[in-house]
Amino acid sequence: MNTKAFILAAGEGTRLQPYTYVIPKSLLPVGGKPVLRWILERLKFHGLTDVVLCIGKSFKDQFEYHLSNSHQLGFNVEFSVSDHPLGTAGEIYNAREFIDGPFILHYGDELTKVNLTEMIRFHKIKRNGVGTLALVCGIPIEVGVVEANKDVICNFHEKPPFEKYTWAGIAVLEPEILKFIKKPEGLDFGRDVFPSILKSKKKLYAYKSDAVWLDVGGLAHYKIANEMAKNGLL
Repeated sequence: MNTKAFILAAGEGTRLQPYTYVIPKSLLPVGGKPVLRWILERLKFHGLTDVVLCIGKSFKDQFEYHLSNSHQLGFNVEFSVSDHPLGTAGEIYNAREFIDGPFILHYGDELTKVNLTEMIRFHKIKRNGVGTLALVCGIPIEVGVVEANKDVICNFHEKPPFEKYTWAGIAVLEPEILKFIKKPEGLDFGRDVFPSILKSKKKLYAYKSDAVWLDVGGLAHYKIANEMAKNGLL
């Protein structure tokens, strides 16, 4: 059985408005092609060609148009359509009929070269966890960080890299994850579901990667992604 990849692309893209009033963020162009195409190409590189695309009803026609030749590209794409925003975990609950084994969760606004083949292998070795999260480090902070001793500034770091590991919006999850999605909408993986798993004493594993990671759902990273694409760095 092939591992399916569930791409979450139903978000409203509030950080990229007004662009996302007319184009969903995962279809915005980076280096001349949609973010979604970058993601699909990387999935295919790792042999992942069965895709469930979680989308909102308002942009269904655009997604169907962009993926009209998906079979020719070697993909089997199915759509899970929501009438209104459900939250990241709610999108997976809405798509639960497509879950038939361990699957890849991939947010639709993440660009990275995290090694998905190695992450899946790592997850299979661990075997007894609910999921494995892809972690990255050194993400640029979009504000200046100040060190102060009482009311005297000692140091100023303009947009330094964040030196702790952060979740890249990519994971390998077991079907058991559905037990932790207690309602069909309004739940977020990072805020609600993963903390609930840890509280239950179930295990989540960390797959640490040194890959470059960009959340193109924000304007700063979106601009960086386009610059990197122009220079052949994506």
